[in-house]
Formats: sequence, C-alpha cells, structure tokens
Amino acid sequence: MPVAPGIETPHPWESHQSDLMAAMEVRRRAKAEGPDVPTVRSRSDSTDRGAARRSAALDRGCTRLIAVVFVCGACLTSVLLYRPQWVPALVHERLDRALGALGLAEQEYAVVIDAGSTGSRVLAFTFHRGLFDRQLRLDDELWSQIKPGLSSYTVNPADAGLSIQSLLEKAQARIPRASWAQTPLTLKATAGLRLLPPDQSAAILAHVETTLRASGFQPESNLIEIMNPMEEGLFGWFTVNFLAQGFGPGGVAHSLASLDLGGGSTQITFAPTAPVPGLTGRKHYTHRVSVLKQDLDVYSHSYLGLGLMTARQAIFQAGDQSALQSPCVRGSQALTWSFQGREYAIQSHQPSFDACLKLVQAVIKSENVHVPDELMRRRVVAFSYFYDKAKENGLIDPEGTEGTIVLGDYLKAAKRVCDRESGFHCVDLTFIYVLLSDGYGLSDNKTIQLYKKIDGHEVSWALGLAYNILERV
Repeated sequence: MPVAPGIETPHPWESHQSDLMAAMEVRRRAKAEGPDVPTVRSRSDSTDRGAARRSAALDRGCTRLIAVVFVCGACLTSVLLYRPQWVPALVHERLDRALGALGLAEQEYAVVIDAGSTGSRVLAFTFHRGLFDRQLRLDDELWSQIKPGLSSYTVNPADAGLSIQSLLEKAQARIPRASWAQTPLTLKATAGLRLLPPDQSAAILAHVETTLRASGFQPESNLIEIMNPMEEGLFGWFTVNFLAQGFGPGGVAHSLASLDLGGGSTQITFAPTAPVPGLTGRKHYTHRVSVLKQDLDVYSHSYLGLGLMTARQAIFQAGDQSALQSPCVRGSQALTWSFQGREYAIQSHQPSFDACLKLVQAVIKSENVHVPDELMRRRVVAFSYFYDKAKENGLIDPEGTEGTIVLGDYLKAAKRVCDRESGFHCVDLTFIYVLLSDGYGLSDNKTIQLYKKIDGHEVSWALGLAYNILERV
C-alpha cells in the first residue's frame, strides 16, 4: 500500500511486542489489587440517603414557616398595639377569648342594684379589658330579683334594708372575696321612689344605705340615689348598642334606638343623624355625651307616669279610690291589684276595646308626648315590659329571650284579649300600642326587635351604668 510521504509506520513485530507488554502490565496490577469485585448498593443505604434528603427538606420548610410566623406575628402585634382600629372586631374577640382561657385576662367587677317600682334587682358584672385596645369586655353577670319594690316599705322602712341584704348575699357569692374591696357598688332607685313624698323615700333609703355600707364592697361616692331619668334612658340605650354591636363602623346612623318600659316611667333614646324638629321648649331632650371616646348628640327623655303600672292608675282613674270601674277589664269578678302599698279592686263596666282605647288615648294625649320623626326610620329595640307583655300574649317565642314583631301585632292582640276575660292584658296591650303609635308616631307595619337578653346578657340600664363606673375608675 502506498504510504504518504513523511509518515513512518511501526514494524509488525514491534507492534505485537507493545500490545503484549500492555496486557502483562494489566495482569500485574490486577494481582496486586485483588480480584475486581463489582460494587453493590444495599437497600438500607438507599433508604438512609432518601430519609436524609427528606429531613433536610423538612428542616428547610420548618425554618421558612417559623420565619413567616415570626414576621406575621410581629406585624400583627405592631398593628394591635399601634393601629388596633385596623383589626376586625372578630380577631380582637378571638384573641381576647384565647387569652382569657389561658388566665391572662385580669377581671374587673361591679355591682349595681336597680330599685324599681315593682321590685329590686341586683346585677353583678364581670368584665376584662382587651389586651390590646384596653376596652372593657363583658364576660358574664349575675341577675336576681326580689319583690316588692322599695316604695312598698313606707310603713316599715327597716324591712327595705333586709330585702336588699338578700340581694347582696347573692352578689357576694358570685364575686371572689379578695376582690370585694375593689368592686364598686351602687344602688339607683327609679320611678317608684320618685313618686313618693320626700320624707318617706328618705326614710327607706337611710336603712338601705346602712345595709350597703356593711357589704364589704367599695361604695361609690354617690352610693345610693334616686336616678336621674335622663341617665336611665342613656344607660339603657348604651346597653342595647353595646350588646347588639350597635356601635359598629356604620357610626351614629347604624346605632339602635331603644325603648324601655318600666313600672313607673318609660324612656325613649336614640342618636339622631340630623337636628330633631319640634323641640321648642324641650331642649332638655337632647344631650351631648361621650360614648366609647366619641362625642355624640343623643335624644333621650323619660316620661314619668307612663310606666305600665302608673299608666294603669291613670287609665282606671284611680285617684284616692280603691273600688273602681273600667271598660278595660271583663268578667263578673273584680280584679284586685296592689301597687305602691295600695290595694285596688277594679270592676268591669261596659267592657269593649273601643271604649278602653279612648281612655288610653286621653291619658297619652295629656302627657304631651313628643313625636320624633326620625324614629320611624331607625332600627328600634324595645325591652322590659314591652318584651314581657308580648311574650305573655304569644306574640313571640315563649321559650326564647328575644323576638321580632310589627307594631300592629300589639293592636291585634289587644282586640283579641279585650273580647274575653284576660285580667289586665286588655289595658296593658292597649296602652303599649297607643304609646308607640299615638305617642311616638310609629306605624302599624314598623318592625320592633324585642329583647330580654342579648347573647345571654340581660338588657338593662344597669350594664351601661357599670361600664361607666369602671371607665371612670
């Protein structure tokens, strides 16, 4: 074969010799190193390396999670401390509950005695403050009642103190003894004592004060007093909105109007969104108040004498008489009734709903009740006797603590019970209907929410008062 110029090819023998020497070198090295054994990987080795990889990945994931949680926690804490208003109320509530369950929420107590015209009630409240916003949160309350009211002890005023003692013992059993000295105590008497001669009410309250000061609780500076009617309405309104979340982001327009009906007086309260017309000569119906650190103008008035029991007296035209006749009761037997230490016997006389209605309308008209137009456009909550009479007459669930009706339901019920023997239901339902329709200007189709309790808490002005006391301390 021709060979390209300049390239030398090895001799065939030399090439063979080179290959032989290379093969011998391979054999020599193999003998020195031992036989060539292939490497076999065990299953356990493979599993260990897989577990190690997963563990490393898990560690990296946990580290990232801890970092995220730390950053989120730091951000949330900063917001709660410096911008709590940015956090939804539900988040505040959940955090407060969690801290309470861990025993980290310090509790505060207050005892209020509501000395009404038909009975006395003690309410012992337990609060705690929100960890971040320091606002009071209601945990629970004791509610207990005893009858009759303090105004019934005009003959034996010392017995008034004994009746209050039984209520105080229940409050003492609820509140830890170690907290008694820091627990404010107050008694507010309402319409019943307002209607008594000053010397009689003073004698009753003197015995009650002695009992209160011996209780071990911290007496308020105004430990015992006849309550300002304006405060009764305002504190009741605060309670309704506090429990029903009426002080939400919607502001004043979102708040609820409250109607309270006691034995001796009735209260109407709401925060108007515009100046209320028709208040010439009634400037005392509006009040500038601070609610949860916000200043508001509130319309509130108490009509003394238009409570359920005092209205009965006026409708029956009782005067100084004990034996009475009325078209608002039906039956052959006289109805007996005791109020403010007096006994009445009311006999039926030409009974009919229409005749009773005219009597009630005359009483409401004589009280010159103001009609606030805005009330018709607001959400209305009613409690006390408004609730009780609706429940007694089947207008709401007898097993519940709340219900919703329209005003016309009172009218239908009044017509129904006035056609049969029904005790005092005819006069009571007719009065409630006329007060709300003729007095406050509500139409028959106006929706009214009725409450005894909201979320398990009693609807009473006492809660508003207790909150106000603790915020002042």
